[in-house]
Amino acid sequence: MSENRCVICGEVIPEGGLVCPTCWKKQQQALDPVINSEPIPDEKEEKRLRRMDMVDYIMWDWFIPLVVGGFILYILFGRW
Repeated sequence: MSENRCVICGEVIPEGGLVCPTCWKKQQQALDPVINSEPIPDEKEEKRLRRMDMVDYIMWDWFIPLVVGGFILYILFGRW
């Protein structure tokens, strides 16, 4: 019966595997930065996100309190 060998380095490995533990660790270390890195946003995406943040800021911090406050003043005092 033939021995199972690593497909990368040819070392004898336990039954049921294709790659030895040493080659497996090397492969995982090589792929680790690629797997765990976030995609780099392009310039258009950054501008779009900044624009969305600005719209949210204007909406929630200025426009809605102004309208709600004005509506409450109108209800209480009959004027803006």
